[in-house]
Amino acid sequence: MNETTNTKNLKSIEPIQDIVISYDSNGQPYSYYHSEKWILWSLSFDVSFSRLSGEFKKATKHLVYKVITNKTLKSKKSATKNIIEGAVIFEKCITACNGYLYEFIDEDKNYRKVIDQAKIRNLKYKTWKNNLIFISHLYAEKLISRNIGSAENLARYLSSSGDDISQAICLPERIATIYYRESLNLVEVCSTSPPD
Repeated sequence: MNETTNTKNLKSIEPIQDIVISYDSNGQPYSYYHSEKWILWSLSFDVSFSRLSGEFKKATKHLVYKVITNKTLKSKKSATKNIIEGAVIFEKCITACNGYLYEFIDEDKNYRKVIDQAKIRNLKYKTWKNNLIFISHLYAEKLISRNIGSAENLARYLSSSGDDISQAICLPERIATIYYRESLNLVEVCSTSPPD
């Protein structure tokens, strides 16, 4: 894949650089698309792109803009947070593999390198599951051609616990007391009985 192909989709999003993102209380422009931080008064949250660079930042701004202007999406704050966090972690993984844009993962060998980098980050399953939402957004916007398949399966693979996801079991106190008592009785019987 050459550089021209890699940046083709991002070049098509450049004309919106001067769009006003938010206005102040006097109706004057406050945050612009090209700003490092978007103050979203109407949505009651801010978005900072300061942890991103170059083409990574450009792609992420495009995705966040799509989210905040989507009239049907209910939880824009949550979606935006997942996009930003996913963008940051995947930029780190890609740059560690000498890539400079998200399309780096479109090639199989690069994708495998990035997955290896992601695996050594030792993040939890839920964190990876939320971060992988970002990759789904990139794919939906055709900024990458890699379809990662099941985000749950990949999150399970990448998580620090591997395939093992711990799950807590809640027992009513009365039942738990019976189980504990029986377990202690079993331990006492085993420790007091003579060896064979």
